[in-house]
Amino acid sequence: MDVNALFNVCHPFPEYTPRARTVRPADTRDQWFIADCVAVRRMTQDVERLISELQLMPHPEGGYYNETYRSRSSVITSDGRRRSALTNIYFLLTSNTFSAWHRIDADETWHFYSGGDIVISIITDDGSLDERRLSTTGPWQTTVPVGCYFAAHVPDAATYALVGCSVAPGFEFSGFELASREALIKQYPRHADAIQRFTRD
Repeated sequence: MDVNALFNVCHPFPEYTPRARTVRPADTRDQWFIADCVAVRRMTQDVERLISELQLMPHPEGGYYNETYRSRSSVITSDGRRRSALTNIYFLLTSNTFSAWHRIDADETWHFYSGGDIVISIITDDGSLDERRLSTTGPWQTTVPVGCYFAAHVPDAATYALVGCSVAPGFEFSGFELASREALIKQYPRHADAIQRFTRD
């Protein structure tokens, strides 16, 4: 069996390095190779189903989303603007991508629904790096304070995480800012590795 050919056919994510590429006896290596290929294919099918069922679309930060609720109640913000009191979205992230460093002008609470673990990295008000992991065994929610830069990724290979994000006051793209790699590293040089990993420019 040409395992390399099999893997290339069924493996859509070149960024993923399968376990089987480590040095192992040939038969064991082939078994692991096939197992990894099957895991990636299963994940791809699950992701495609969720994107279809939840009507998700690509998000500028990475991943997929769909806004499911926008409150008809409104609030007046500290700068005098009127905006929706609350918005909710589904957000889907896979292990072959990431949610890039960004910040918004509201508090954002993440709720874990299904899939694998997801790690939300936050640069806090005091400049420290806080990494919070949500998973099937808990914790199941965490809140990113207004104005903090944050990013997210799925640490385990060949899986995904489905979460919900609640933003209050309600999310507006006018209050969404994708971070510049160069500017963010200049502002927080001690977190250069994390910033480099989760930015695209």
